[in-house]
Amino acid sequence: MAVLTHTHDIAAAAARTQKTAATAFRKGRDATADVLETAADRINAGADRLTTVAHDTAETLENSSALLRGNRKRTVARNVRALIKEHAGLAVISAIVLGFVSGRVFRRD
Repeated sequence: MAVLTHTHDIAAAAARTQKTAATAFRKGRDATADVLETAADRINAGADRLTTVAHDTAETLENSSALLRGNRKRTVARNVRALIKEHAGLAVISAIVLGFVSGRVFRRD
């Protein structure tokens, strides 16, 4: 009878261990799936923003191209001067960045 009780205790302990392991597995699986889903949502949101920026940039470049083709030098120069006056801070920062990048590109090693 003692062996039967001992065998029953082992079986019950094994069943509890199996149930605990299955629960832990489900929780881990669900947590991993949640993390993957969140990452996918963030990537999609970033891709949407990137797509919007890319389209806006392409549109701006197309408009600039049309402006350059459709105007004489004086008109383009006048438009550039007006733009620089309107956005002086941005123009200065852009010139600094352009100078830095040009220096790095054309630097002799």
